[in-house]
Amino acid sequence: GGKIGITLNTDWAEPFSNSSENKAAAERNMMFQFGWFASPIFFGYYPEVMVQRVGSRLPKFTEAESKELKGPAPVPPSYPATFPVILRYIHVHK
Repeated sequence: GGKIGITLNTDWAEPFSNSSENKAAAERNMMFQFGWFASPIFFGYYPEVMVQRVGSRLPKFTEAESKELKGPAPVPPSYPATFPVILRYIHVHK
């Protein structure tokens, strides 16, 4: 038998400067680019910044859907070092 996995493509964002505005913009970009897909898969919810900014246009997960979505998934081999770091970052910034 084979295995089914997921590879998430994302653009990485770095702040233009050390200003809090630029840091926040880079973080938002990562949450919208990567967190949009990764957060529901691994945690069962969308990143908080997406919920705040998109509001009612963002689909809501029922508790059952959230439980069904989240769960263990293998770390994609294309980013073994950065993937766990990004997931921790998403989870901390909920």
